[in-house]
Amino acid sequence: NRLASIPVNLENLEKAKMKRSREKSAKAKQLLRAGQNDQAITEARDALREHEQNVEAMLVIAEAFYKQGKHELVQSVTGSVLKVDPKILTPEEKSQAYNLMGFAYLQAGKRTDAFTAFKNAAETDQNNASAWNNLGVQYMWRGDSKTAETCFEYAVSLDGKFAEAQLNWGAA
Repeated sequence: NRLASIPVNLENLEKAKMKRSREKSAKAKQLLRAGQNDQAITEARDALREHEQNVEAMLVIAEAFYKQGKHELVQSVTGSVLKVDPKILTPEEKSQAYNLMGFAYLQAGKRTDAFTAFKNAAETDQNNASAWNNLGVQYMWRGDSKTAETCFEYAVSLDGKFAEAQLNWGAA
């Protein structure tokens, strides 16, 4: 019964493609951390050619574009991340995409959109201390220091060594 084995073979091919893609995106992430943004983008694009739903590769590209000041491209790439199949997209990755999107909106002068993105980042992954800190900053900007204080306190409870959140909490 050859037909019965076809789905299994396709599934194995898909897993192998994703494995190769993830190896390339891991290398892209290392390049990004080393400040080699152009090389990181090239490697991440290779990873996406291997498997088009490799979220890590998309996030590397978005972060590299952010570091290069290409904020509209960040918004575009993070928008693509949020369209990935929910069975593949983890809450952490989704939160990271919203966080990057928020920073890109800030650079574009779109504070309301940035607020929404940071709020989505915090709500999507309640363990993302950075997202809670960023949301707190947005509440401070809006003049709501009480809510900001709560956000900073929560960020510090998630990461006791998060100095920026501690400073912001004190300021709030």
